Amino acid sequence: MKIHKISWFDDFKCMGGDCPQTCCRGWLIPLDEDDLERFKCEKGLLGIRLLAATGAYTRTRMNSGSGECTFHTREGLCCLQLKKGHDFIPWACRSFPRFYRNYGYFEERYLDLSCFAAARLFIENIRDLSLVEDEDEEPATRPCTTNDDKKYLDALLKIRRDFLMFREDGSSGSCWARLPAIYSYSCGLQDTYAKGGDHRDLPPFHDHMASINGEYHLFPMKVHVLREFVDTAIYNFGVKKSGPKLLELLNEALSLTGRYLSDPAGFTAAARSLLDTNEKLLPLLNSYMSYYLYQYFLSAYETYSFRRITALGIIHTNMILLLAMTYSEKKQRLTDDDLALIISLYNRKAFFNETIEDKMYLIFSEVYSHSMV
Repeated sequence: MKIHKISWFDDFKCMGGDCPQTCCRGWLIPLDEDDLERFKCEKGLLGIRLLAATGAYTRTRMNSGSGECTFHTREGLCCLQLKKGHDFIPWACRSFPRFYRNYGYFEERYLDLSCFAAARLFIENIRDLSLVEDEDEEPATRPCTTNDDKKYLDALLKIRRDFLMFREDGSSGSCWARLPAIYSYSCGLQDTYAKGGDHRDLPPFHDHMASINGEYHLFPMKVHVLREFVDTAIYNFGVKKSGPKLLELLNEALSLTGRYLSDPAGFTAAARSLLDTNEKLLPLLNSYMSYYLYQYFLSAYETYSFRRITALGIIHTNMILLLAMTYSEKKQRLTDDDLALIISLYNRKAFFNETIEDKMYLIFSEVYSHSMV
């Protein structure tokens, strides 16, 4: 099978105990049948610990409380790996942060930005989001879709390429002007397919983009909307255990947005000022949205949910901007490590919780959908 992977996919190296955002905390750890069968063969004290951690091998996950994994050592390492080797730990732990999507005709591979080291690597390569192709390699995962319409898949790939062009110049217009075009075009796609048509019934994306007059501002979003995003399930008492650093940042984000509720123009000015004084931030946000489209836009191959998929990308990009604004109140200039920490903290909580994304999308739809379609 053809393998398409982000060009720096093979450059990833786990930071181990030096990671400031360990993957051994804040996660449910899924287990597959091979994991359970392997653990059942273990004897002695380690076998007893595995028995307890898996509910006598009846559970398909460990660390159900999403706190710190019971096998996480004081040195920030995994005692299963230390004692039994890398091949012994759960497949989810072995593969993380590698992100695989098998579409039947090819497999795409990325690094998930909920890992600090992956986010750091992404920042180092924000000007290089190209895919490289490996021939005749075994896929890492089973197909993620039941759809086998190759023409439709090819159309999605073409649309995604057109969308990705928005980051090329790195100017403010990339986010200010083109995100509304991407979202409104996605709304048109969804409505057209729902009526039995297809992408050929719409004008090319670049023609559509030229018709957008810029009156809709999706970047930065309205401050009261961003405040509502923060005040969803992403902000709850459980975060204190699973992500205390994120909870601290969210508390500060609530305070920041609260100050601007009566001065929305001031919030937009503050966002623009931050982008002007931190010259790497806007190119990073452009590439962050692009990377999101790389990873998730093709899920429309199964769901046809163009509107939701692109809306969530816009939401997440704005949330990274908000958290960057919040973090910048502590220091004038954001370092690459600061930005990597913000991205990894947020992605870990927001991308793997459908309740959070559902609520954020509902808030977004109530404010923006009717005004843009």
